[in-house]
Order: sequence, then structure tokens, then C-alpha cells
Amino acid sequence: MATTPLIVGLGRGSVVPLLRPNELLALVVGAGLMLRGLAQLIAGRPVRLRLTTIDLSLIALATTGSFLPLLWMVARGVDITPGDLLYATVLWKYFAIYLIVRTSVRTERQVAHCLVVTVASCSLVAVVGLLQVLHLFGVPELLRRYYPGDTPTTLEVRRATATFASWLAMADAMIFNLAIAVGWLVRRRGDPRPLVGLVALFALATLAAGELSGSSSQWLPSA
Repeated sequence: MATTPLIVGLGRGSVVPLLRPNELLALVVGAGLMLRGLAQLIAGRPVRLRLTTIDLSLIALATTGSFLPLLWMVARGVDITPGDLLYATVLWKYFAIYLIVRTSVRTERQVAHCLVVTVASCSLVAVVGLLQVLHLFGVPELLRRYYPGDTPTTLEVRRATATFASWLAMADAMIFNLAIAVGWLVRRRGDPRPLVGLVALFALATLAAGELSGSSSQWLPSA
């Protein structure tokens, strides 16, 4: 929760071949959970796997979103490239992350801790994004070196990409955290000023990204 927003924009193969650092992190955490389940089985404690309707829906989504496009390419006689195979795994990767979180986070208190950690990490990302668009403290040069993005022109556009290396992902993350901060503010107990500051920070970072959300059409000029 704390690390992923800070490393998700690092390039594939920058730490280990074929994988992004955040994918490697998810693999390590997932392997740890599997080892824990194996240890429970060895100790004679049953491991219950409960599939909910949400799980089944996500499995159906991942299946239709990965295998069917590849089958359609084969039917049309289109060559399948390694890039196509990588794109086909995206939904399964998201489903695996969902399972990691669902298996690890089980109580409301744990959910609250996760929200606090996520907001704290993304607050740092928001500050980096604002410094990027303001061209302060050498932040654009630092991002250009370590977070170049998928295309060489990503950092030439006056939009905040921060450690996500994408203004689309930046906008989505800021909006999610803005919603969390607003929810806390509505249900606040005590001094509201820190939460007001968080709301303002995430709102400004969303504007700096130049998107209403990653799935929306672009609503600010590119330069």
C-alpha cells in the first residue's frame, strides 16, 4: 500500500527482467501468502477458499478480456505479438492483486489502516506532481531519469505524472484519495484542518494531471 504508488512508474526490467518493480512486489507478497496457506495445510489446519459472486464476476471479466481478444486475432489471421500477450495478462494481474488484498485485509480496523497508509503515500506523490508542473527543485529532471513513462514525450507535456509516469493514472489515484479524504472530512472528529488540507492537495494534484479521471476524455490542453 505504501510502496506501490512510489514505484509503479519505474520501467519494466529496471530491477529484474520482464517485470516492473510493483509487479515483483506483488509476486513476493502473493508467494508469501501461498507459503502461509501451505504451512497451514501441513499443520493440519484447513484452508477455506470461498468464491463469492464478485470473485466469479471478476474471473469472467478476466477470461473474456484476455482469451477472447487473442482468439479473435487468431480467427482474423492477425499475428499475436509478445506485447499482445502482455496486455492479455493485465486483467489477471489485477485479479491477483485483488485476491492478495482480500486475503490479507479482513477487518474494518485493517481497512482503516490501509486507507491511512495509502493516503499518506499518495500525499507524497501529489506533492511530487505539483512540484513537477511548477518545475521546482529539479523534480522534472529526477522524474525524467527514473520515471520516463511509456513514451519519450510524456514528461514534455505540462501535466503531472509524478511517480506514476502517466497523467491518466495520476488523475485516477488523486481522485480516489480525494474521495477518501472527503469521506473522512464528512465524518470527522476533532480539528478538520488537516483533512481540509488533504482535500485541497488532492484536488490541486488532480487539476495538475489535467484529467477528470483516467477514463475520461482530456479536458485541459496538452501544453
